[in-house]
Amino acid sequence: MNNAVDRYELNHRGWVLQERLLSPRTIHFINETLYWECREFYSFAFISDSGLYDLHFHDMSKFRSSKNWAKQTRQAMSKFAAGRGSLAEAYEIWTRIRRDYCSTAVTYSSDRLVALSSIAAAFEPLLADKYHAGIWHRTAVYDLLWSMAGQPGKRSNHGAPSWSWASMDGTGIFWPYQILPRFPHDTHQLARVITAETTPYSSHNPTGRVLSGRIELQCFGLLFDTESGEFSDKFLRKIQEDEPGCSPPKLPPVSVRFDEDGGQTTDQQLVCLPLVVRYMGLGEFMLQGLIAADQSDGIYRRIGYFICGWKADNAPDLHWYLDPSDWRVIATVVTFMAVLY
Repeated sequence: MNNAVDRYELNHRGWVLQERLLSPRTIHFINETLYWECREFYSFAFISDSGLYDLHFHDMSKFRSSKNWAKQTRQAMSKFAAGRGSLAEAYEIWTRIRRDYCSTAVTYSSDRLVALSSIAAAFEPLLADKYHAGIWHRTAVYDLLWSMAGQPGKRSNHGAPSWSWASMDGTGIFWPYQILPRFPHDTHQLARVITAETTPYSSHNPTGRVLSGRIELQCFGLLFDTESGEFSDKFLRKIQEDEPGCSPPKLPPVSVRFDEDGGQTTDQQLVCLPLVVRYMGLGEFMLQGLIAADQSDGIYRRIGYFICGWKADNAPDLHWYLDPSDWRVIATVVTFMAVLY
């Protein structure tokens, strides 16, 4: 019966999710049925002229679990700090809430961050992390890998920077594949966050709407050919000059999802920013990253997301930027600072 509550039209509104999660107890009236949610149990009862009857109790439900988000997150962070848990477990409750929130609607796009701000503010001390317009600092490289499901969307003109999922109007935002690694060898990061900062619209709500935001990434830049859908090695030629034994990787064709219609027709230079390589199992690997448009020297605006995959027996030569011991060299010859707005 919990599905009846989740399907109810009111619970598809962004503001309601926040209020439902933060309230220790919630009562719903739907089609002559009363539903009760709290941190101990979930129950429902039918309403008749003689009052309530047929009271049912359910020991577990999605929102009984979600109402305990603070306790569960605190326990997961304690395990992570003690080296007995993964980053994915520590951020699991937040990830679930964000996924559910991205399927809800708000009337005004400028409210997209505001309607989640109280939950984000409550998570900051629990995660001991800094929140930047929907992105957590510790997991920023992974949080940036959001995409539009199905058709491209429409970017809001206010409320969030282009790299934030909150910059998109409407629903249909998702994170392809497992967001955070559960095991150390699941993924290899190909980027570092140097700085991340946002300017809040109101000093009274630092986790809400923002006036501006920027993330400075140390990463690899590959020119992108919109006609062929292939990478160019122009940003990698420097390494051949300094390290004659190295050559640019030959990467498979990419699959691109632009955030908005017409992203591929821009007259600005498009750059691929590879962020993560994932092991998908059964000898398959996946490279994920962002497509950004060059605004000016070192300044980029996100316009899309890309993936490309390969099997182990046909893998590109990536050893020179998968091995962290090489990153010091790479940082001086092919890695550049991409400031995303």
